[in-house]
Amino acid sequence: MKKYVIYKVSDNLYGMPVGIIRDMVVLPHVTPVPQADYFIRGIINLRGKVIPVIDFRKRLEIKSLYDENIELVDRLRQREAEHREWIDELEASVREDREFKLEKDPHRCRFGRWFDGFHTDDLNLRGLLNQFKSPHETIHSLAAEVILKRSEGKTDEALDIIVDGKSGVLNLMIELFRKTYDLLEKEFKELAIVIELESGLQGIIVDKIVSIQNIDSKNIKSTEGLSLGKASELTDKIAELGDDLIMLVDPGRIAEDLKMRHL
Repeated sequence: MKKYVIYKVSDNLYGMPVGIIRDMVVLPHVTPVPQADYFIRGIINLRGKVIPVIDFRKRLEIKSLYDENIELVDRLRQREAEHREWIDELEASVREDREFKLEKDPHRCRFGRWFDGFHTDDLNLRGLLNQFKSPHETIHSLAAEVILKRSEGKTDEALDIIVDGKSGVLNLMIELFRKTYDLLEKEFKELAIVIELESGLQGIIVDKIVSIQNIDSKNIKSTEGLSLGKASELTDKIAELGDDLIMLVDPGRIAEDLKMRHL
């Protein structure tokens, strides 16, 4: 029986022997290192000790959590702008007496397609995003109401619906977007596991610390014959823990990997 720290990176679980772990912290400020390898994030100062840190995601050639967060914010800002433009175009179509050609189905606009397919383990983010469902559907339903009023020759009533929509449901969505940006900025954090190798302390950036578990050797199997992508360069064993599969990272392989790259 051996004790491991179980951590998550992207959609997978990894394990590291507790015996080599010296610290687990929220990632402090990282100072970049010029001309460093692609997965070297830089160095950190942890209680007076300067420690190099590697981005485990990038070592596996996965987009970093930091980059994912930035891209999510940028995507949401674009979707917010599109809904402002959507309701402006709805108004313009009434005033200029022309067909409204933008998407009326809330599940087929860009935000709707993203929203329907997006999943997160973050309960706060999930709860906030769920609040978009009703106002988003309501905004798109305005098109049908406005088109009906126009067909009845009630242009003023059609415009009133749009004005009410802008001051009501659109403003609600804008406020939800703002809260989402704030949440992503304030709650975004990466974690660093600090391990001790023969060459010294080394930080490893991970998404989430899941647990500390005892794993029986009978539940550990070779990864021979399995296709693990870049992870196979850092592990040759996998553990069964309940319904989960844990890829056990070999500290020796990390040390050898860094040595080969002269790091």
